[in-house]
Amino acid sequence: MNTKVCGTCKIEKDVSSFGENRKSSDGLKYSCRDCLNLYQKRRSANLSPEEKEIVLEKSRIRTTKWLDDPTNRARRVEYESTPDRKAYQANYCGRRKVIKAGGEVSLVTTKDVMAIHSMPCTACSAPSPSEADHLVPISKGGGHTLDNLIPLCHSCNKSKGDRLWANWRVAVDKA
Repeated sequence: MNTKVCGTCKIEKDVSSFGENRKSSDGLKYSCRDCLNLYQKRRSANLSPEEKEIVLEKSRIRTTKWLDDPTNRARRVEYESTPDRKAYQANYCGRRKVIKAGGEVSLVTTKDVMAIHSMPCTACSAPSPSEADHLVPISKGGGHTLDNLIPLCHSCNKSKGDRLWANWRVAVDKA
């Protein structure tokens, strides 16, 4: 395990706690992410409303300029469509919704979600890619746990909506 001492807090931390800096000899930033976040919070607390608006406007200009570059736009579109990104986004959104609703969240990794996406649909056996759906919907108190996730194709997932799995299966079987 590689470690580095933070130049600000003087605590030895794993190198994953440091951002990248190509200009430094070790390729890492001088301060750890925790110290940099604390610095940003203190700095923004001392800014006047006019100064905060100037900082925000500069940030908007940088972002717009980056997004307007066709090379960056193409890279972003390509990245957003990768299975890794889709699985990460699904896992992140699922966890966030459950936390907001006060439900149970267990360690569901992006690899777990990718494995679910590669399985055939549980309802109609359509081949992958599938979507990870909750047996007991988050809106009904279900958690974002591995035992509450199942693979469903897009059409089955949309048909199920926020109904319980058993209730939806009964409705589908009657039709």
